[in-house]
Amino acid sequence: MRNILWILFLLTFSLLVPNLHAQHVLTGDIHKEKGLTCKDCHVTESKKPVSRDKCQECHGSYADLAKTTEHLDPNPHYNHTIDLDCNYCHHMHKPAVIYCRNCHQGLAFVPKPVAGKDGK
Repeated sequence: MRNILWILFLLTFSLLVPNLHAQHVLTGDIHKEKGLTCKDCHVTESKKPVSRDKCQECHGSYADLAKTTEHLDPNPHYNHTIDLDCNYCHHMHKPAVIYCRNCHQGLAFVPKPVAGKDGK
């Protein structure tokens, strides 16, 4: 019984603090784990950030991205800065940042509560 409680605690904690993990994993590492190389995104020798269009070749439009993050409140890809370049938040070789915090201090993207059987 004690082990089950401990597992439930850890699962609950991981859901309540989703940004801890996200801010310590580098986007470049995630792409590397998926088998991509630098030249897959950086088609030239340039070390400059890639364009939003290049990101969206694989990740889809903002509407597509908003569907993948609709479980978060607020949804980071469905907001009033819809034309924001991906590089404002996502960095390849530095931890990601929450650009929205420039105006909305303390903002965190938290999972929405899961509706029960009665829909509430």
